[in-house]
Amino acid sequence: FSHGIKDCKSLSGIDSVIGIIGSGRVGSALGKALCKKEEAVLFYDIVESQLDSLKKESYNTTAQWDYFIDTVGTVAICVPTESLPDGSCDLSIITDVVKKLSDGWQRKWSNGLVLQVSTCPPTTARHLQEAFQPSVEYVVTPSLYNMSRMEWDALHPVKILAGTKDGSPSLRVQKIFGKFSCPIYFANYETIEITKYAHHRLSATLISFWNEIYLTATRLEVDSDWVAKIVATDPMFHSVYRFHKKAYGGPCLEKDTQALIKWADYLNPLNPLQIISSVHKVNQFMKSTFGINE
Repeated sequence: FSHGIKDCKSLSGIDSVIGIIGSGRVGSALGKALCKKEEAVLFYDIVESQLDSLKKESYNTTAQWDYFIDTVGTVAICVPTESLPDGSCDLSIITDVVKKLSDGWQRKWSNGLVLQVSTCPPTTARHLQEAFQPSVEYVVTPSLYNMSRMEWDALHPVKILAGTKDGSPSLRVQKIFGKFSCPIYFANYETIEITKYAHHRLSATLISFWNEIYLTATRLEVDSDWVAKIVATDPMFHSVYRFHKKAYGGPCLEKDTQALIKWADYLNPLNPLQIISSVHKVNQFMKSTFGINE
């Protein structure tokens, strides 16, 4: 299938081609994993340099929107959702993509499948899916990848989260992701959106926690690595040891932590997220003092 096809044009006639919109690190990792599961995949990006490495590896790529729309029946939206100056999530790119995709499919498809992989604040998917006609299935399937091993995580997921409008299972999602040896958890949009935030914010919390232990241990001339390893010997805490001594960085942890804080302030301004806000403050101190753990 996809990885073995050298020419994008040879994708024509293949049923259920999956299109990746946004072929950066997340999009390329997901698309490559799907290719290895014998799915036909076409990578799209408006920045052609994003496609260069994929072309060199003989993956199917295009920067031509009309060709992309004519070819694919399923689309995975993997575009960036960066932080605005106030810390909130910038939804302009994904909103534009959804509008453009909706307009294209109004003419060509009656039953497309949209997978929202990009991380967005809760309630975003419910608003975005309104752009499509009812026959188009809109499902939130956020990535849970570790930035240091993204392609491995995409190919070997521990779980798949899938948010549908009413929380009911999607047969088409099961067909695509059922090829991976992991459970698929279905729920409604908001449940999956907050689960994604909880999943990665717990990692951020643990990093900041161990950074505070590190700061305290250093003052006592104690090796915090030894402390963390001993704590992690308890089965209850075997997964709590995270890299520390520097701030967490990467394209997701910091910006998504800020976005959750901002969204929660909007949702309930009288009761801000105190723990997660403290996590962010500790990380800002570590970043300015010790730098980022790349």
